Formats: sequence, structure tokens, C-alpha cells
Amino acid sequence: MASRCGGLRRRLASVRSVRSLSAASRLTPLTPERQDAEQRELYDRVVTSRGKLVTATHPDGSLVGPWNAMATSPVIGGHLERTGDACRNQSSLTPDVQEVVILAVGAHWRSQFEWYTHERLALKAGLSPEAIAHIKAVSDLTEVLQLLDPTAYAALAFTRELQETARVSDATYAALVDLVGERGAVDVVFTAGYYDAVCRMLNAFEVALPPGAEPPFPES
Repeated sequence: MASRCGGLRRRLASVRSVRSLSAASRLTPLTPERQDAEQRELYDRVVTSRGKLVTATHPDGSLVGPWNAMATSPVIGGHLERTGDACRNQSSLTPDVQEVVILAVGAHWRSQFEWYTHERLALKAGLSPEAIAHIKAVSDLTEVLQLLDPTAYAALAFTRELQETARVSDATYAALVDLVGERGAVDVVFTAGYYDAVCRMLNAFEVALPPGAEPPFPES
């Protein structure tokens, strides 16, 4: 028994070492030569659309972030990728409100890659470093009130309440709908739901940060 346990520990240590050295995720990187037709279609779409905002591929050509997971199961992943594209580009929400929702989800999941990517996009959308820091720390909402405009604050309160309680109170719902309408409230839920799925993928498959990047959240 001791021998078997020792062997298992050595194998696990070896896996951790290889993963650390390669800065890879648990999934096999789908480089272009590994891709079938469905995977290639998703790959080309991501590189064309998302590559305008962020770095979409690793030096070996494989997709970064959640997109490699989507390409691994390209039929479902393709639908999910299109949902994400719609949430970003066809939403009624302004970029700053979108990023508040995304950061709230990322902070809830303590998702390293998600926060690393969207902190920069949030700054570009006009959020202050102070507001971003409070969202990251999941500070009391009263501490964020003066750092966000009313719509962004309402979206943050709504998203956080939904994440923490799996429900939204009438007061929180009404505060958001008064500012963004019913369509806007639905778009907040769509955005939170999509990025919730993204954070689950990033965490489950241990998608690594770019080499040299500091983890936004302390590793346990």
C-alpha cells in the first residue's frame, strides 16, 4: 500500500511539474494541425473576431483561454462561442456595465485568467482602478457606490446578489430595470450566465496565465 501511494504521489508531482513548465491547461492544446473541420471553423471565427481585442492564440497556434475548451467540443463549444460574441457585440449594455458584470462573476469564481483579461478591458471601458479593486475584493456595496455610475452600480448589485443567493430581490430587480429596462436586465443575466460558464471552464481545466503574469488572486 505504501509503495502504491508513493508511486501515485510521484505521478501527481510529475503531472504538476509538466503543467508548470509548459504553462498549459489540463486539455490538449489544439494546434491547427490537430484540428478537424468543425474545430477549424470555430478556430477561424475566434481568431478573426476576438483577436481584435485580445491575443487569441499561443505561439504554437492553439487558442488561449476558454476557446481551446470550446474547440475540444466544437459543436456545443461553437454555440457557446457565438453566445459570447453576441453578449459582447450585440448587447444593449454599455461596455462599462458589461465589464462590471464580468468582473463580478470573475471575482465570485476567483478565476485567474478571466480577471487577468477583463481587468484591462474594464480599464479601457472607463472603470477606475479603485472600483475594480473593490469589485475584486468583493467589498461591501456601500464602498463601491461612489465609484460607479448608477447603472453600473445597479448591474453590480444585481449580479452579485444573483451569484451569492441564486435569487434577486424585488428591490434589486426594480433598481436595475428602472435604468436599463427589461431587455437590459435580460442582457445582464445572459452576460453573467455566459461568463459563469467561462469561469467554470477556466477553473476546471486550470487554464494558465501567460508566462510571467502574476496571478490576480492568491493561490490556495
